[in-house]
Amino acid sequence: MSNGKPAAVLLNIGLSRIRGVTICEAVRHMSSMPILIMTGWYEEVDILRDIDCGFDAYACEPFSAREVIARPRAII
Repeated sequence: MSNGKPAAVLLNIGLSRIRGVTICEAVRHMSSMPILIMTGWYEEVDILRDIDCGFDAYACEPFSAREVIARPRAII
């Protein structure tokens, strides 16, 4: 983030007012930066659908603080 721009997006798909997939699609229209989704959904069909929408990495709850730090670093 040396140029002042984010290096990746960390997104919770279960947002209450707007769907995470909608945010992902908007980011994809503007940028190719990595998008990591954090979610409580475990079903394979949901994971595959979300990856097809453009997410680069997927982390299912429960996750530790260390994982929240390590996963974005791995995809940057």
